[in-house]
Amino acid sequence: MSEQAFPTACENLAPRTMELRKTHPYGVAGALISIPELREPLYKQGQALLELVKEALAQLSDDQRPRRGRLIVSHSGAMVAMEKY
Repeated sequence: MSEQAFPTACENLAPRTMELRKTHPYGVAGALISIPELREPLYKQGQALLELVKEALAQLSDDQRPRRGRLIVSHSGAMVAMEKY
């Protein structure tokens, strides 16, 4: 995980997160949400990602859209499944 993935205001929390991920049962994701100062900035980044995905999907034709409403988002070796409920 790159320290560049952290919101600018939270750069000083990167080393703390790197240490927590080693022992947290949910790894990096658990370490990130276990630090209260990161929750709001990461939530905002997640909302921005969601809007980007919506914009990208809106530009696709029906035969280009993911089946069953599922989309895999991948970056820097991490994969996240996004599913419409």
